[in-house]
Amino acid sequence: MEHSFNIDVAKVYGVHSAILLNNIAFWCLKNKANGTNLHDGHYWTYNSKKAFSELFPYMTARQIDYALKRLIDEGVLITGNYNANAYDRTLWYAVTEKGFSILQNCSMDCTQMQNGRAENVEPIPDNKPDEKPTDKKPSKKKGCASFDDLIEAYTGNDELRKALRDFTQMRKEIKKPITSRALELAFKKLDELARTDAEKVAIVNQSIMNSWQGLFPVNSNRRAQRKNDGWDGFYKPAQNGPEESGDFLEMWH
Repeated sequence: MEHSFNIDVAKVYGVHSAILLNNIAFWCLKNKANGTNLHDGHYWTYNSKKAFSELFPYMTARQIDYALKRLIDEGVLITGNYNANAYDRTLWYAVTEKGFSILQNCSMDCTQMQNGRAENVEPIPDNKPDEKPTDKKPSKKKGCASFDDLIEAYTGNDELRKALRDFTQMRKEIKKPITSRALELAFKKLDELARTDAEKVAIVNQSIMNSWQGLFPVNSNRRAQRKNDGWDGFYKPAQNGPEESGDFLEMWH
């Protein structure tokens, strides 16, 4: 089995999201060609979380959830439930106009899409007896491994991954350990503050250097002014960021 992805999509949403989008788009287009699974103006495909884990064994369940959630939050995918039975929780996915527009440079011909080799999992049959789900919820225990999973799902840039890992370690050292949810919010903040990975690295490193809990735009103007005056230095460490750090520790060069 071979999986492929659009590099441009991976740059914006991460490699895992790009792989999943390519797979879902293939099945939606195939269903469109066959005239099947048309609901509310969209052609859909469907898979359970277990099926996704089997189709993409190199991703953890958490990475898959995060990658799909990001595509949905960004308006690239939408979800629905068109199962015959109410107890069937298999989710249906459709690619939005935005999703297809960012894939327009990628060949979607069925003969060229390697994802087509994977079987699409059928929803639960109508005659399946009503039974309670037996899958146990994943452990809520958080640790370094879960942070690594989140970071790897967020970006494929090694320098940015290292900076984010250092950021979580810095938070631990200042007695303000970050949570998985807070880390996900930090990702969204980075996306709002910067457009490139290089800018994101600079923002994260700034917070690490100053022991800030949060992420803030790089204050290049103040830094440039200090250099022009013959000074350089670091902000006094503050837990929450620049607003609480009124003092500047000067160092003469």
